[in-house]
Amino acid sequence: GNRGETFRVHQGAALFGDQRVEGIVLDMNRARLREGPEPGEWMFLTGPRRLVIVVESPGGSSPYTGWGRIGEEDFRWPEVLVEWSSVRSFEEARRDVPVEWEIRSLGSLDGGLELTLASAGMELRAEEGAGPILPVNGLYQVTGWAVLDGDSLEVQGLVRHVQR
Repeated sequence: GNRGETFRVHQGAALFGDQRVEGIVLDMNRARLREGPEPGEWMFLTGPRRLVIVVESPGGSSPYTGWGRIGEEDFRWPEVLVEWSSVRSFEEARRDVPVEWEIRSLGSLDGGLELTLASAGMELRAEEGAGPILPVNGLYQVTGWAVLDGDSLEVQGLVRHVQR
């Protein structure tokens, strides 16, 4: 990123007692100025052929950006449009939250990206707030499809959702 943010993808394993679960690990370092906006949302998706996609919003009114890799081939999408295609009511915060997303790159030189994601599970929390509509912080497990340079691939992953 332009402020020193780094995203690293590793093969790794988690140990739960005597059980070992192997998979892909995202090591994310996001920088922010003290007076700058809180970091925004991010999406981390994996798929076949060693596919990895990261979509993030640095926060504030900044647009989403994206990065991806299939095997050793890298892709960058400097501007990504993220739209909620379906929502549900989250009564605790008195607002709607997304349950499906449509995502596409705009004006990319690295080939187009299109994502269709749906929630497979979520953990949402209403934060403290001054008004009747409260901020939301959540983590979704998602599944869906990525169309990358004309190739359609099944994906799964995580979405960190923030509404302020």
